[in-house]
Amino acid sequence: MGLNIDERYKKYHYEEILLILFICSSNLNQYSEEDLVDFSEDIEGRIEDLFEPEFLKSLDGFIETDESIIRDFNELKVRLINMYDSEWHEKLRDSAINKDLTTMAAHILNKLEVSYIEPKLFKEEYLNIP
Repeated sequence: MGLNIDERYKKYHYEEILLILFICSSNLNQYSEEDLVDFSEDIEGRIEDLFEPEFLKSLDGFIETDESIIRDFNELKVRLINMYDSEWHEKLRDSAINKDLTTMAAHILNKLEVSYIEPKLFKEEYLNIP
């Protein structure tokens, strides 16, 4: 039996969260300028809502949350938001920033017991609007 509409929305938001984590856990130096712009658009404006503690807790059945993982999501959110400016996608290429994001996102994925998937592939294969 399929998912009801509420579960489909939860699944979609969970997949959005995973996409952000996959983007952040990638070596972003291997991507084109266009890809980085797309990735920054996938993050900006969404992370503020998706990484909110109450929202994460509302995704029960898709994400198991505890205070530790909530703190990890918040820390990643704050670091990304602090990067925002008119050309912030270019900062994603900075090796120190990229390494920091990669470490944080990989840590969260590990806690969620989710294996890495290349973000462009994930968008094509999994991220479907309900």
